[in-house]
Amino acid sequence: MRGLARFRIPREDGEDLLQEVMVQFVRKQKEIHNPIPWLAGAMRNECLLYWRRRRRQLYVAVDEAVLDAVADEAATQEHEAMLNRLEEVIATLNARCQTVLRLRYVLGCKPAEVAERTGYKLGSVDKILRRCVAALSQRLLAIGVGRS
Repeated sequence: MRGLARFRIPREDGEDLLQEVMVQFVRKQKEIHNPIPWLAGAMRNECLLYWRRRRRQLYVAVDEAVLDAVADEAATQEHEAMLNRLEEVIATLNARCQTVLRLRYVLGCKPAEVAERTGYKLGSVDKILRRCVAALSQRLLAIGVGRS
């Protein structure tokens, strides 16, 4: 469990990860020559995958929240100010992110439409969108958007 603490895995999730590694170990036991290093490596990989999945969930949540916010068609002054601020923050990102985020949030394009308009493959657009939403999230946090 010390390895889980090093990766800052919450206890309840750590137990699930440990159980998953043990199931993998039982399935592959005949192929494993050195169980201790294998278990340590497998646990490390599970921890890394755990945080990758958590980040992905966060970016999906941010993407949905921004889509919901920009979809609000009420032409209130507050909504217009929010859209202008979003555009200002997007403008601070690299050109690729500016393009895909404007297509996504300003024009309301789905990832397939973003791929079609930019000429990227759909799989690439998903990765690019995730990275750009991550960059957007970091910028928004840095300027204090969304804090109470």
